Amino acid sequence: MKNAGWLFYRQYYQSLSDEQLKTFVKTGKLGKKEDVFFKDESDTMLEFKWDNALNGSFEPGNQQAIQLETTYPGLLVGSGYSHQTGSMGEFKLGFFFDHTTGLPVIPGSSVKGLLRSAFPGKEERDAVQMAKMAFIKEGLEDLKPYLGEMDPFRLEDLIFEGKKDDDVYLPMYDHDVFLDAFIVATKDPEKRIFADDFITPHAHPLKNPVPVRFLKIRPEVTFQFNFDLKDSTIGELTLEAADKAKLFENILRIFGIGAKTNVGYGQFKD
Repeated sequence: MKNAGWLFYRQYYQSLSDEQLKTFVKTGKLGKKEDVFFKDESDTMLEFKWDNALNGSFEPGNQQAIQLETTYPGLLVGSGYSHQTGSMGEFKLGFFFDHTTGLPVIPGSSVKGLLRSAFPGKEERDAVQMAKMAFIKEGLEDLKPYLGEMDPFRLEDLIFEGKKDDDVYLPMYDHDVFLDAFIVATKDPEKRIFADDFITPHAHPLKNPVPVRFLKIRPEVTFQFNFDLKDSTIGELTLEAADKAKLFENILRIFGIGAKTNVGYGQFKD
């Protein structure tokens, strides 16, 4: 099976000559007179076919898993990575791939950060803090009415830091663990998981925008979010691991994950 990460970051630029590479190292671009159109390399990425042969190595065993399917326009992860020479036709934004398999994954750290952002941080503005507190309380009440009595601030500390009280922390083996999310299915008949899209930034109101091409995960691709969750007890109330997974699923559905969620990317359905 081909390695998508290697195709995107290594083979993509192998057509460049030594002279072009020297120019790029010196100037950060290849030069307007010899723009390189990475058509074949981009087509190779778009035709990449997903194979689930390696997914067994990702399985979280008896731990908790949530499967969600991407919706239109898709999912973008790793856009902050560098991937451009200044030439026309190439994918300008970076992408995140698992180092070993080369398959696209959503890092567990990103999943943890997104979930924590739904909780009412102590340093946030009062209005935002109150809205998030109401959101978490409502989510807990939907699971079991009495869970709405849990303190969202203490619950956040317990889930994301393993902090029980002011100076008391759980041992590491009792912490909740947020694992990488990986692809488990695609509805595309050709098993393709990638597509391209464009951003058209308007740098000047009287000039035509220059489209920025980027790679994305297609709609109708199913990701499995994996966790090793523990029961969380505050006072006499306990949020069980299975209920915690349901709370996380609800947050993922509402907030989405990855880049450009404000314009529809990174949203999921069953």
